[in-house]
Amino acid sequence: MSLYDHALLRTWREDAGQTITEAAAACGMSYPWLLKLERGKSDPPRLDTLDLLARHYGHELAELFPAPAEAAS
Repeated sequence: MSLYDHALLRTWREDAGQTITEAAAACGMSYPWLLKLERGKSDPPRLDTLDLLARHYGHELAELFPAPAEAAS
């Protein structure tokens, strides 16, 4: 289970009108690696990778991490 919202990466890429190959090339990563990130099959070794992708798509890194559920009163 990934710690980040991996499906959001794919949504952002599709919203940007990019193929996975185009996005991977633009961000300097391989197609298989980006595919694993989008599917939640692997977590990046550093947050810089997710930050690079988020900024490439015009978003902030924090958006990839769901807010913790609020404690019941």
